[in-house]
Amino acid sequence: MNLIYRSGFILLLTVILAGCGTSPLTRNPDQAEKYFPPTVITPNHTPLSTYLATNTPTPIATLEPEKAAEQIHALLMGSADCAAPCFWGIVPGETTALEAKDFFHYNGLETKVITFKGQEYFDINYDLKSGMSININLEIKNDIVVTVNIGISISSSINGTFQEITAYSPKTLVERYGTPNYVGIAADWGPGPLFSLIIYYDEMDLIVEYWGVNIIPAERGVSQICPLTTKFDGVSLWFGENPRHPPQTISLEDVTSLTVDEFARLMIGEPEKACFLFNGNAYKIER
Repeated sequence: MNLIYRSGFILLLTVILAGCGTSPLTRNPDQAEKYFPPTVITPNHTPLSTYLATNTPTPIATLEPEKAAEQIHALLMGSADCAAPCFWGIVPGETTALEAKDFFHYNGLETKVITFKGQEYFDINYDLKSGMSININLEIKNDIVVTVNIGISISSSINGTFQEITAYSPKTLVERYGTPNYVGIAADWGPGPLFSLIIYYDEMDLIVEYWGVNIIPAERGVSQICPLTTKFDGVSLWFGENPRHPPQTISLEDVTSLTVDEFARLMIGEPEKACFLFNGNAYKIER
């Protein structure tokens, strides 16, 4: 079975890697897994309709580029009043297409409307001066946003791992939402070593994937992974009940010595010590 390593979005960030690793245990969001209760109280989200009513003028104007950049940077740093599955005030199943479009317009983001096989999507791209690029894809049904997919690519020129996206670091997720339902890992060694760590919060309809190249050695073996200090190349996020093209992984327990509870405790400890050993030899090689 091929591992889907860096799963992306229809028409925009889909990268399927036909790797040689496999495992008897794979994960899809539809599979029933043991539930690990959150250890924190989830804050309520603020619907976009409320945000627009209190934070934007009528008719909807557009922020100046510098102000828009500041706003987007602040959103990436996190907002305590917008809990998953809310993303920037957009709540799958609740936010209308017009509300979402008004929000992006206000923040200077161009919304492209794409129709693919009869399905409508909003596609938004934005490049930060730091070298980070963001792609946002919304699936629209009956004028309602039903899923939100985000891809954040991090330039190699940026120092640190989550310098500008602390809202989605493993530490922030565990502190805010508690122990994940499931943690998975995907890896591929050809033509180059690729690695991703995927965190699932099923009840919040949230999947977060951290991916990067050359994080593991070119040859299979045991390597140390430090999610809070490793320089990943990007982060992918899925919001909504039925996410499109979610990643398939093998269980954390199958390739490390950690349980999900132990992983969660590790992520809220000292960043430099938040490390574990990944056993690449646990992947069987197809001939």
